[in-house]
Order: sequence, then structure tokens, then C-alpha cells
Amino acid sequence: MKPFVRASRLYDAATRERIAHPATEATDAEVRAAIAEVER
Repeated sequence: MKPFVRASRLYDAATRERIAHPATEATDAEVRAAIAEVER
């Protein structure tokens, strides 16, 4: 189960864009791996 997160952290009212749930965001290692893959 995902932890509770306030709606204001899931939705940007200024741009009306949804924001990914913090529990599903990429880890630092996943970000580094994705960047390394793109740079190849």
C-alpha cells in the first residue's frame, strides 16, 4: 500500500499537471542508470 500523500503534492494547480506519487518515483540509482543509457 502506498503511503498517504496530500493532494497538493500530487497535483500542480498552476499548470494543472499531475505529479507522480512519491512512492513511485525513481531512485537515485535508477536515475543514474537512465542517464548513462541515454549518454551511450
